[in-house]
Amino acid sequence: MKKTKAILIPILVVVLMAAAYYAGRQSVKKETTTEIKQLQRVVDQFYPAPGEITSLSGTIKNIVGAGISLEIADPNDYLPHADGSARKMEIRSANVLSNTAYSLIDYSKIDKNGDFAVSKISLSDLKIGDQITVRSNTDIKDAKGFDVIAVEKTIN
Repeated sequence: MKKTKAILIPILVVVLMAAAYYAGRQSVKKETTTEIKQLQRVVDQFYPAPGEITSLSGTIKNIVGAGISLEIADPNDYLPHADGSARKMEIRSANVLSNTAYSLIDYSKIDKNGDFAVSKISLSDLKIGDQITVRSNTDIKDAKGFDVIAVEKTIN
């Protein structure tokens, strides 16, 4: 009988400790979830998610035919990261059309009116590694592939 009590008491203590630990974790998880939802409402008020996006900027990763693969910062990953990490990057496909306008914007050259130098270029003037902005008539915030009406190559 004494041996049974000597074995049961430590087992009972371990079971009670495990139950208390589990109950505490569930309580903290519920409170944390509630706090996160409250903080998200505050963040959304001061840093609203971007709505419709009709232009994206990034680096050309590939050009094949009438398609430009563009590496961009994810438009949905717009808030600063608490750990200081960089924004998530994505690859998007911009499809150029027969009426797509191409221009070169040179930020190092400013005219007497204070405007940057802008000149016309063509698709063949673009190369991998160029920084470009593509513009569309439709919302391209989440589109993986889309048609563009303008391509702007930038030089700093």
